[in-house]
Order: sequence, then structure tokens, then C-alpha cells
Amino acid sequence: MSKMTRLVFPVFTDDPTPVSVRNWLETRIILAGMKLEQEELASWWNENRETLKALTSWDSFKTKLRERWVRGTWRDEALVDFYDLRQGADTFSGFYKRLEAARGVLTAAAGEYTINDTVFKNHLLAFAHPTLRIHTLTSAGFKLHSLKVDGLVTLMSSTWTQLVADGTIRFSAPVAPTVPPAVSSGTVASSSAPASQAYSPLPQSERDRLKAVGGCYHCRKTPADPDWVPHRKSECPGNPKLGIPPRSQSKVAPLVAYAYAPPDSSDSDSARDSESEYEDSSD
Repeated sequence: MSKMTRLVFPVFTDDPTPVSVRNWLETRIILAGMKLEQEELASWWNENRETLKALTSWDSFKTKLRERWVRGTWRDEALVDFYDLRQGADTFSGFYKRLEAARGVLTAAAGEYTINDTVFKNHLLAFAHPTLRIHTLTSAGFKLHSLKVDGLVTLMSSTWTQLVADGTIRFSAPVAPTVPPAVSSGTVASSSAPASQAYSPLPQSERDRLKAVGGCYHCRKTPADPDWVPHRKSECPGNPKLGIPPRSQSKVAPLVAYAYAPPDSSDSDSARDSESEYEDSSD
């Protein structure tokens, strides 16, 4: 979980000599490195501690950090990811949150990458669920460019809720695969074929965003989400809105039926757990 802590740098009281300046910078870099508590960042710091401590300026440390974790093409990738977003099988709320998060990354990119309100509203409406889009367009007195973002979101949210409630849109979160109750005696059944992934692959820019805010690659939530629950990656509760099952359900247990084994057979063999098809946030 991401948490804000105050980083207190040492007070510089010595005479400004090459040695005192170097020592002060090294201490500052060490203190910053100790705050890199995210698993991958902490590992990077531990593996490169001596090299990083030897840097002669704070800007050099920032450059090393960016070179390792921020690709030079991240702005363009974030732009493509934004325009590639569609509501698809997601709820309207989920679609809006994803679009808002993608816009936030582009706001950090700044300059010509910034998405203004008009472009955001256009995308939100154009790539919403087709039925939701039609009902929004035919709402009494609807004028897209007379609405602010919050107004459009409120209108589309209430319209979505009504469409789901009256059955016009049939929406339900995908159900995690279940294990058949039994197999015929005298046979050994292997684990069933892995369930198809019900959600789109995680773009690199989204991985970078989740990593930056202490989010989870599996459920794709962040500490800023209202339903965020602090958890380890192995205990992820999943995200029903995106059809992502809990981590404990992302593996299908092998089915084994008891059968007669010859006396010389070894009982040391055991079925291997099938690998999860979902990504670990340590990837």
C-alpha cells in the first residue's frame, strides 16, 4: 500500500568543502533509497546501493531512477492507451475510472499530451456502451458541449443504472470457473483448460501508473479507490467489476480420483499446481 512519509534531510552545517558536500549528498541519497519500499524498487536499490551512493549529485540519482523505471516512450504509450480505451463489458463507473486514470498519466506528461475536458467528454460518450450512448444522446435537452465533465458523468451514470435496473442492459460480473464435483472412479483427470481472460491485457503505461501509486497489477485497484483493501499480491481479492477473480481462485486445483496402485509404484508423484494466468505485480 502506498503511504506518504516525510523525508527529513540532514541539515548542512559544515563548511562547504568537496568532502562535506559529497558526504551530505551521499546521506541524502541513502535516506531516499531507504524509502523505496515497493518490492521491485527496493530490490533495485539493494542491488545498486554502492553505485548509487557514489553519485555526485541529486540530479544524477534522479536520472538513474528515471532511466531504470521510466521508458523514453512512456508519454506516447500513455496517449495510445488513452485513445484505445472502450467501455466494453465494464460498468460505466469502471470505464470512467479507467479513462480518468489514463488522463491523469497524460496530465503528468504535460504539454501537448494533456487531455482537455472537451476531448475527455467526447471520448467518454463516443466509446461508452452503445445502448448507453444512444439513450444519453436522446435524453431531453441533451447538449454535449453545454455540459461539464461532472454533469456528463452524472447523466451517464444515472442512465446506466436505469438501463441495468430495467433489464435493457443485462450486466453481471463474470463468474470464476468452478471445479466439477466428481470424476469417474479409476481415472485420473488433469486440471481443466485455463479459463479465458475476461479482461484486456495490462498496458505498460497502466503498469507504470499502478506501480507509482502502490496499486495492484492483479485487481488493478489503487489506494485511492473507495473499495481498495490493503493486501499482499498473493491474497488479492480480485475485481468483480472487471471480471478478475480473487487470487485464491485464479488457480484451478487438479482433480485426482483414487485408483488402485501396484505395490512397486511410487506415491511420491503429485499433481502440479497449474500456473496462474494472471500477472503477479512483481513481474
